Amino acid sequence: MNQLIILGGSSSVGKTTVSKEIAKKLSGDVAIIEMDHFRWNFIFEPKQGGYANKVSHDAARLSVLAYLKNGFNVIFEGTFSEKDKNNKLFIEKLIKQANKFPTSVFHLKYSLKKCLERNKLKELKIPEQTIKRIHQRHEVTKLPNEIIINVGKKSASDIALEILQYVKKKVIFRNLKLNIIFVLIEKFALTFELQQNNQSMLRQK
Repeated sequence: MNQLIILGGSSSVGKTTVSKEIAKKLSGDVAIIEMDHFRWNFIFEPKQGGYANKVSHDAARLSVLAYLKNGFNVIFEGTFSEKDKNNKLFIEKLIKQANKFPTSVFHLKYSLKKCLERNKLKELKIPEQTIKRIHQRHEVTKLPNEIIINVGKKSASDIALEILQYVKKKVIFRNLKLNIIFVLIEKFALTFELQQNNQSMLRQK
């Protein structure tokens, strides 16, 4: 069954590189969806926060769901620390709506110093103050059912393997739960059928 892997974390933590490594190791069709594309590429002169932020998250969420419903494994990456007017993380709505699919949420953690160093190597650099603000916000943000991955000196390939080990365990556990539910339903149906047969036999007597 196709699944959703969510990669959250501060800017310049390595989400995009890790996403590509995960995609290489997954079987079947894979879609990598980057939140930044919806936040910055589609809106003319985008501004921080406000309605544009909500529209961007809504568009990204619908895109993720569309790929999932068409059989794709989806890797969705972004900062995901933004909240709606009810003070709930935007990402929570997607997780709720994608509950038919195995969903794993990972929070990549890296020191601010290392994030700033990585940013200097990028072709399109992010202002340092923006990285500091997002990093600080991520230090106090807890994503739903998140698994924290400390980046440290690990390679992107090693991080991808670590993530996929968690994903595999989660899929196995989910399938086990579904099998148990199926057995219980089957047992209930059989018990109900026996009761109906017994009642029918008593009426015939």
